[in-house]
Amino acid sequence: DTDGDGTPDKDDNDIDGDGVNNEDEKLIGTDPTNPDSDGNGISDGEEDHDGDGIKNSDEPDPSSNKPTDKDGDGKPDITTAKDTDGDGTPDKDDNDIDGDGVNNEDEKLIGTDPTKPDSDGNGISDGEEDYDGDGIKNSDESDPSSNKPTDKDGDGKPDITTAKGTDSNSNVNKGSDADNNTPGYGKDNNSIPVKPGMSTHIPQTGDNTFPPGTKFEVPPSKVPNGWIVTVDPNTGDITVTPPANAVPGSIVNIPIMVTYPDGTSEEVNVEVVVAGDSAAQDSDTSSQADVQTKQMSFNSVEQTANAMHDSKDNVSRNSDMVKDMSNDMNKDEASKAKVLPDTGEQPIENTTLFGSLFAGLGSLFLFGRRKDEKEENE
Repeated sequence: DTDGDGTPDKDDNDIDGDGVNNEDEKLIGTDPTNPDSDGNGISDGEEDHDGDGIKNSDEPDPSSNKPTDKDGDGKPDITTAKDTDGDGTPDKDDNDIDGDGVNNEDEKLIGTDPTKPDSDGNGISDGEEDYDGDGIKNSDESDPSSNKPTDKDGDGKPDITTAKGTDSNSNVNKGSDADNNTPGYGKDNNSIPVKPGMSTHIPQTGDNTFPPGTKFEVPPSKVPNGWIVTVDPNTGDITVTPPANAVPGSIVNIPIMVTYPDGTSEEVNVEVVVAGDSAAQDSDTSSQADVQTKQMSFNSVEQTANAMHDSKDNVSRNSDMVKDMSNDMNKDEASKAKVLPDTGEQPIENTTLFGSLFAGLGSLFLFGRRKDEKEENE
């Protein structure tokens, strides 16, 4: 009983008690009866024959009298570097030992076993699970080619433990980059004022951060004629210059195309309104009104002049008509004089009317006289 374990050597699968069964020791060339075959002061069980990072005593089964093949790959574990997922890369060099699509460091963060593709035994691969509940499976948030926790979005947090797009209220936004990000301009969707012929800087006021690689651009074909629009491709800030003859009050929509690193994109509309001094417009309107008023006045004068260009006969007829009206008024005055007290006053309304009639008659006679003189001179 070489190892003094109470089992005679002839019945002992590990005669020297170094943790490596006799058949496995024969495969690697060590002495089954000597716990330190090479005399280097290190037990054969503590050595690592195949260099897979697993010591010899952890690969054999001391209770067996056959070479050990725990992983069932048909090869002795102690002579073959352990390759749990069979991808040809020994576990010691494999960033994803169990081949579930989640690298070893990410698995450690979420508490799953890097050597087991289905750590909880629920029939669903660890890679198909969604640890942080953001609608993205674990394997899509991990980089198997890396030996570090994965941070694809560059926010300083492991993607697999931090829900993608988590906002300040801890609400999770699921889906593509376009779904999870909100660029914008201005406040409360109000139009942004810009002045004709002058450049206006308009900052991007939506989300504060975007995934690295996000690009902003203005489709040249969609820029209004005469307008100059430039955009910072990284920040999204834009500069807008309307033409000098832009009409105040007019509204123009400027599209900004946002392209995200995952290949998705969206178009953001920036609404601007041309600002201007309405006094100039009021002045123009007043001037037009003055012109129209003057035109109307001129037309009235012209019509009056045409009406006054009657013949001598018309003037005579008008004169006769006035005389008749005067006689009628005198008769009426005489009638009223009998009724009114003898004050020497005449009714005001008749006096006024009578004066107006004589003024009109004088104008007519003057016009007729001038016309006669003109005809005589001709």
